[in-house]
Amino acid sequence: MSYAKFAKYYDRYWTKDAPALFEMALNRLVLPLLPEKADILDLCCGTGQLSARLSHRRFNVIGVDNSREMLDIAEKNAPDVLFSLQDAETFSLSQKFSAVVSVFDSVNHFLSEESLLNLFNSVMKALKDGGIFFFDINGINAFDDDWDEGFSMVDCSSACIVKPLFEPVTGDIVYNIIIFEVKGSGGDYLRTDTQVQERFYPNELILSLLRESGFNEVQIVDGYADLKIKAFKCRQFFLAKAN
Repeated sequence: MSYAKFAKYYDRYWTKDAPALFEMALNRLVLPLLPEKADILDLCCGTGQLSARLSHRRFNVIGVDNSREMLDIAEKNAPDVLFSLQDAETFSLSQKFSAVVSVFDSVNHFLSEESLLNLFNSVMKALKDGGIFFFDINGINAFDDDWDEGFSMVDCSSACIVKPLFEPVTGDIVYNIIIFEVKGSGGDYLRTDTQVQERFYPNELILSLLRESGFNEVQIVDGYADLKIKAFKCRQFFLAKAN
């Protein structure tokens, strides 16, 4: 799945509040466990807004994403961070990390159990002994009766309309996205249509694949019940330790 058409709108609309909220979760669950100036990999880093926040706190951050368009924006958002264009399933870096973080339901973007296992294997290879793999997923409660009504985001120069679909039997999730952007002063709009695909995974399957990759110490934290963050009402966080 490519974000080529969607990268600038993702940066403009979808990441408005999310980086601060995910930093809050990291503050509670991960960062206190890390040494000062720890090496952190932001995997599936998108447009780099969380990378920038971690870098400002003097962590040594590297961001990896498979979208050149996303990374072009990330390099502007976080100029002190090194970014690498790689696939998360097969990425390889010369150093090992105290933590690998992959947030904003990035794990849901891996559309098969095989690809998810490849991801977990690659993360395990990238971690130092005792290192932490931190990620979140959309829980099943995210797909309630109102979820498929969709949502929209509008400003003075563009509008983004999102219509999501969820197939409960297969777990397939599709975000159908239509973007209208003002072109020139004549009131004309340019329309862009694209899709973002995800897949829902039950906790039991994720735990099984993590253990197959060697993560035998895993904690699941509910974003709302445990962290008391309203925006994370349907989001679950996993802390997996490399040992």
